Amino acid sequence: MENTDKKPLYNSITYDGVSPLLETPIENIGDAKRTLGRLILAFQRGNVHSKDAKTLCYLLISFCQISKEHEFEARLDLLEKRFQENGKN
Repeated sequence: MENTDKKPLYNSITYDGVSPLLETPIENIGDAKRTLGRLILAFQRGNVHSKDAKTLCYLLISFCQISKEHEFEARLDLLEKRFQENGKN
């Protein structure tokens, strides 16, 4: 249902401390991408304040960047460990 009077239906950040957009925990980049898609749609419909959309977008993008960096470090550590093991043989 589209919000025709353009008043936000809820404050996505302060709605009981939990955003309706974040009904499930964000555990991986796929979850963050899906939530970002829902956020964009809610913003386009006028259901989310601009400031709240910007804040949630920043948090989701930060989560993705941190996740990618963590994954890269884990892969690098594994490669270094394999390299060291192969060098000892």
